[in-house]
Amino acid sequence: MRHEHAFSFYSVASKVLHPLLVAPAEPKFTAKINDKARLVQIALTEAGVSMPQFGAAKVWVIEKRA
Repeated sequence: MRHEHAFSFYSVASKVLHPLLVAPAEPKFTAKINDKARLVQIALTEAGVSMPQFGAAKVWVIEKRA
């Protein structure tokens, strides 16, 4: 069974909310809000909660089928 994490909540929290909260200072990759957002996103995914897919990247997995 494959387990996929969607990163909608994480993307919004780390790329939009965090910069707004720390402005005019520069947002930091190592900020605690990013860790908390990741944990919330994992919990949402494991609970089966789906959100619109926000984010700047998409991962494609190409598998060879027998």
